Amino acid sequence: MSTEEKNKNFVLEAFDTLFNKRDYAAAERFWSPDYIQHSAYIAPGREGLFDLVKAAPAEFRYENGLAVASGDYVVLHGRFSGFGAPANWIVVDIVRIENGQLAEHWDVIQDEATRDGSKSGLPMFGDSFPKTIAMTDAKTLLLDLLAVIPDGKKCAALFAEDGVLELPFLHSVGIPTRHQGREAIAKFFDFVGGTLYPGFGFSPENVTVLIDTKDQVFAEYLTDARAAATGRLIHHLFAGRLVAEGGKIKLLRESLNTVAAAQVLNPNGVADLAPPEAEIFSVPSGYES
Repeated sequence: MSTEEKNKNFVLEAFDTLFNKRDYAAAERFWSPDYIQHSAYIAPGREGLFDLVKAAPAEFRYENGLAVASGDYVVLHGRFSGFGAPANWIVVDIVRIENGQLAEHWDVIQDEATRDGSKSGLPMFGDSFPKTIAMTDAKTLLLDLLAVIPDGKKCAALFAEDGVLELPFLHSVGIPTRHQGREAIAKFFDFVGGTLYPGFGFSPENVTVLIDTKDQVFAEYLTDARAAATGRLIHHLFAGRLVAEGGKIKLLRESLNTVAAAQVLNPNGVADLAPPEAEIFSVPSGYES
């Protein structure tokens, strides 16, 4: 087998190991720790690539259509799908091999065209056009989220990679108000369900949708939860506005009664809050709607 054939097989195995099998320990064998990244969509280094894949939905997948090698370089033409965007990506990946590992990477990315969007009349990948990807609407995303709360990992998977969860009025009780990115969002939900209110959750019959469009939904939802710190039971009403983009949650901003939260969480209720100052902000200073 020629060196070029070995290199092609090596890169294809690397892509399958990382993107499809998600075996990160095994993938370290293929990617150099000094990996150089030129993509506009991926953070620097091996860690940037691995973190991107770790944050992708379970449906994320890579398919290869063509591989060409010349010396230390391998060029792949493939399709990335299942990452929550309106269209799959058709990607030309160019990788350089050095000392038996992937050392450097460039890419060229295009959205995969549908039949109606293809001026040539031919598919960009394979011999058929992609099926239309149905984007999950805002109401469905909210109901799906409420059904899996407080499982941090499942909650975070419903958010866009740069999605935001905001509870501005928690500022009044000293709890962080803004959580951006799946890792931060997962930690917050795990904190609520693991530390503040074990067993915290919402039942479908306690959800009332008030405004519903494809991209936004506004609803009220009630939970009955017992605080771990005090043993007190709270009947807690939330109001939430959810903005959807590309079938994922781009923003969820929730309002709640923070006086009731203080009463249930603190041993002495609101008496345990810091004394008022001459100027009071109900939301963090500098907050923008």
